[in-house]
Amino acid sequence: MKEIIKNSKKILVTSHTNCDQDGICSALATKLILEKHFPNKEIVVNIESELQKNISFLKDFSKIKTENLFEKIKEFKPETIIFTDSSSLSRFTSNPSEVKEIIAKEKIKIILIDHHKTENDFKVDFKYNNLRSSCAEETYHLFVKEMKLDIDVKIAEVIMTGMIFDTGVFSYKNEFFRETANVVADLVEMGVNIEKILSFKNIYKKEYLEVFTQLNKNLTLKNNFCYSFITEEFLKNCTLTADEYKHAYQTWIELFLKNIEGCKWGFIVRAEGNNEYFASFRSQEGAQNVRILAQKLGGGGHDYASGATLQAKDIDSVIEKIISFIL
Repeated sequence: MKEIIKNSKKILVTSHTNCDQDGICSALATKLILEKHFPNKEIVVNIESELQKNISFLKDFSKIKTENLFEKIKEFKPETIIFTDSSSLSRFTSNPSEVKEIIAKEKIKIILIDHHKTENDFKVDFKYNNLRSSCAEETYHLFVKEMKLDIDVKIAEVIMTGMIFDTGVFSYKNEFFRETANVVADLVEMGVNIEKILSFKNIYKKEYLEVFTQLNKNLTLKNNFCYSFITEEFLKNCTLTADEYKHAYQTWIELFLKNIEGCKWGFIVRAEGNNEYFASFRSQEGAQNVRILAQKLGGGGHDYASGATLQAKDIDSVIEKIISFIL
């Protein structure tokens, strides 16, 4: 990896669409670390996605570009692209075939940093994945532990933020919990304030209650799982910004989706506009491997937290398709 970086003047860092905080933080931390130790390189983060504004306090968050990845590659002309937090090219861009073609044509080097169990579906020159708690934690081990690159408190804060969001504040199952705890201790000793990060994570606007009400009204309990949905009509009349809308339903998912009495797992389907829908799955440990369900639908994620984007004529069709895979 050092050789690839050493031989690249321009490096593009990216993460997946519908990007969560861990994807953003792993990409941003990668940029900040490389800039600190390779100041002669031109490094840009571009994520073809709306960004989660509740982490906008992080260093250089405002410098993240959100352009079409294929167009950004043509414009920026990187020698290396670093992909974080997914192993499927179609999850990084709406133009996967064009991106694959330009990578091959321009002989762009590819680095992949991930932590999911899914295998990469595109050729990479260097891959780092040890199935840790989050991609942000993988970046810490790769750059700090393996490559021996030091980081400052601002970079440490970015890494900690990704870890906190992707682990449910360290509550999800983690086969490497002691290792994760050691990373947390390292970052706290550097000066990271966990309470500060949580204060941004846990602030909710009263308008979020509109989304909560919609999800509560549409909640259905079926066998040992539950599901709910947000309709196209609600989205059309919703007064929240796109980021607020996303934060609201994610909050409901965290609070309720796998915690309804008698239902240890479930999913929600939300309208995204233009006949596009996103399904989010959550499960308690041992109840249901939702990663397998998401993969069948063209998505991915973790065994107990995953998602998939679907095209359909209406939301009922999406729900019927998902349930057909379950029952």
